[in-house]
Amino acid sequence: MSQKYNVNIQLDSDQTQDPNKNHNNQNMESEKIIRIFDSRFHYGRLQYLVHFNHTAIQNRSWKDAKQIKNLKIAKRFHSEYPNKPCPNTSIPVRKRKTK
Repeated sequence: MSQKYNVNIQLDSDQTQDPNKNHNNQNMESEKIIRIFDSRFHYGRLQYLVHFNHTAIQNRSWKDAKQIKNLKIAKRFHSEYPNKPCPNTSIPVRKRKTK
């Protein structure tokens, strides 16, 4: 059984840029976000679990908040789920286990 995974890699400024970066950005801009299902902090960045038009529901993917251009959808999500992580939420700090 093969599965497709959407992977976003953030490059540091000193790393080589992906030649397909512009192509990937164009694809995301051309795909319309239908709904946001969840939000989380991942490595200190706010992300949304989004569903794009013309994709199966099981192909939802996590996108950085900075990539979400439609602010109305994000505002609607946060009004429906006010306790979910949002841009104004402080980033949770994980405590280290002590021995």
